[in-house]
Amino acid sequence: LGRGIAGQPTALRGGIGGHWIRPRDTRRLPRSDRRAKSATRSATPRHLASHASAWGIADVLSLFPQLEKRLKTPAGVLSGGEQQMLSLARSTLGQPQLLIVDEPTEGLAPQLVMQVAQFLTAIKSQGVGVLLMEQKLQMALAISDRVSVMGGGTIVFDGTVEAFQRDPTLRSQWLEC
Repeated sequence: LGRGIAGQPTALRGGIGGHWIRPRDTRRLPRSDRRAKSATRSATPRHLASHASAWGIADVLSLFPQLEKRLKTPAGVLSGGEQQMLSLARSTLGQPQLLIVDEPTEGLAPQLVMQVAQFLTAIKSQGVGVLLMEQKLQMALAISDRVSVMGGGTIVFDGTVEAFQRDPTLRSQWLEC
């Protein structure tokens, strides 16, 4: 199962190889003199900074070009979509093996939803595991290999995307209102 992280400081958890992003995390971005560039740079733990990074600032800026135009803007005054992009960008700079993402498209404009989907697809193609909790089913299915559906506090389905798509009862019972 790997190394336990319960009770460990946040800095140590990041070095273990995972990163968890939730839309609510953007509230913690600095509002004063810290800029988007320094907030992005600070995501790389010191003990990893000397290693070659699979993802650098240029890489994430190519996926989120809006951030490049805003590198000198205080991170806390970026728009909600820009803050979400910044949170996702920061998560890659620590070279995670696993990215846990909780509803990254919540409240985003459709264009930004597409960018987030492209970002997650790119991360996945680089061998980073992505555990995605998402309300936008079609987007989630397009980038997923497996689907787990939780209902009533238990896993009611766990299988491939193809198996999930062949089960209309599951979708109507648990996912469609």
